[in-house]
Amino acid sequence: MTKQAKKSVYTEFVDCLSAEYNCWQAVSNNLLKSKQSLISFDVKQFKEFSEIHNTLVDNANEQTFMRSIKMKSMFGFNGISECKNTVSDICKAVSKCIDKGENTVICEFLLCDLQNTLKRVAKLQAEVKELISLGLELVNGGSSNV
Repeated sequence: MTKQAKKSVYTEFVDCLSAEYNCWQAVSNNLLKSKQSLISFDVKQFKEFSEIHNTLVDNANEQTFMRSIKMKSMFGFNGISECKNTVSDICKAVSKCIDKGENTVICEFLLCDLQNTLKRVAKLQAEVKELISLGLELVNGGSSNV
């Protein structure tokens, strides 16, 4: 694989990673707004955020899939058959796929921040679910099963 081809594959991977990061950030921001609307008992606003939630998650999952394909292709072109799904292992594998002079800082930043964003999404999803349960208990006089 030529130097230019390696750089092109790496650039495509980073572009997909960046798009994935942006999509999951949008999911996180939407969940935060949903949580805030529940806390302030703004049902109309919560409904609006809920209506776009599935679309945002679908977009994020699609970008995750695209990034995964680009990453596997990049690794395959460079003879890397296995890589643990941790930030440090992915960064090590990525650094083997590019020339020594290339900068992997952007990739490392995006991977680390993506990992933190996914943790934040999981936490916010749990908090929103808990707030919905609490709201249903209040409305139903103390008993709900969500």
